[in-house]
Amino acid sequence: MLLKFELNIPTQLTFNLYDMTGKQVANLKNDFYNSGLITENLLLGNLANGSYYLKIESLKFNKTFKVIINK
Repeated sequence: MLLKFELNIPTQLTFNLYDMTGKQVANLKNDFYNSGLITENLLLGNLANGSYYLKIESLKFNKTFKVIINK
């Protein structure tokens, strides 16, 4: 899954994937990013087709997106 986003300040980000019941099914990435335009390719591995929630977190930022996997 390819993500493109911009950071105003350098920060540590964690990308976690949850199923529709809220159970964490994968920790996709936990890394430090410099400020600027970021392109990140998150590997989804052997996850089954379906709907998930992608939660992106840092100390000052928290955002959740609905993701549909259809291989």
